[in-house]
Amino acid sequence: MVYQIILVFVFVFTISFGFNVDNGQDCDIHTYECSKPSELQKCKHFNFTEFNEDSPSIIYGIARGRFGNQLQIYMVLQELQKQLGMKAFINKQCREYMETYFEKDLLILPALSDEYCNSKEIIDKLEKFDEHFDDLVNHEEWRKGKMINFYPMGKDFNSKMKDFHIKRHRWLRPQDQGNEVQERFNTAYRKHLKSGQMPFKKDVTEKVTKKLKSLAKEYYGKKPKEVTYVGIHIRRTDYNFYWKKEYGIKPIKSQHYNDAMEYFNEEYENCIFVVASDDIKWAKKHLKQENNQIYFSEQNPTFSLMTDMSPIYKPVMDDDISKAVYDFVLITSCNHTVISRGTYSMWMGLLSPGEIYTEYGAVIPST
Repeated sequence: MVYQIILVFVFVFTISFGFNVDNGQDCDIHTYECSKPSELQKCKHFNFTEFNEDSPSIIYGIARGRFGNQLQIYMVLQELQKQLGMKAFINKQCREYMETYFEKDLLILPALSDEYCNSKEIIDKLEKFDEHFDDLVNHEEWRKGKMINFYPMGKDFNSKMKDFHIKRHRWLRPQDQGNEVQERFNTAYRKHLKSGQMPFKKDVTEKVTKKLKSLAKEYYGKKPKEVTYVGIHIRRTDYNFYWKKEYGIKPIKSQHYNDAMEYFNEEYENCIFVVASDDIKWAKKHLKQENNQIYFSEQNPTFSLMTDMSPIYKPVMDDDISKAVYDFVLITSCNHTVISRGTYSMWMGLLSPGEIYTEYGAVIPST
């Protein structure tokens, strides 16, 4: 059964059991502001005396996690700026993540520490916001004269994250469709990212385009427009352990992906299944390759646990972020997408131009 629904996000920033730090950077574990020691930053001084009740509110968000969460906080703050007239800022690490994936000149939001030399002084004066997201959007008193810290980490951070993870896990169930505010923001995300206003890095897109073209020729002797590319993302490793330990939720079984391939083979012609995973060996062993044209990405991104950062949770970082970048562009360049769990996979579904096959069934985005 195909459900025609609007994709829904839990806008509150969530962690995906990860935190990436590039080698050679200094990072503050409380603000997650990272910068390369050798870089000379050009910044200005924020004048607090010029900020008053009629000034557009300043909102600052710290992205904690790997790419999926970095992109989520960036897009949420960007839309708050565009739709509500706030002035939004991200932390340095988030800005550097975005520059790794997307063309730098077309990124809208600056890092607070790049923009203002006295950024730490600004952060100290921020007012915590950790209420329902709709309150921030619907109540006009937040739009002017406020200096807002968007969902800061605190002593109750872990307990809040459990609730957010569960909601995010169910983001595509028909019975968990979002409200008007969520739908409006979600539509804006898709429109912005798919309209070319925030393109992926050119060198990566060219590499992916070349690979997809070669697959069409290799498997069917056809041109790319004559085949149907179905991207499959399989998230396993630490995520399986995390979900089982924290929520008692079992890993997605191989049957989910095999059922998805059967579904697309029945619905479309000349299917090529493009698989990306953090456990590509598992994928090669469990996906049915008989009567299926499958390409397994050679990237197989890995990451390592960091034990000397935040006492609130133990993050992980990518060993080579370029591998995650390539796989993300590869899967989102396909006609349809099969997703697993996590924010990274969730964004793949959001950017899919066609159907999204989830553990709840096939979904046709309405926008």
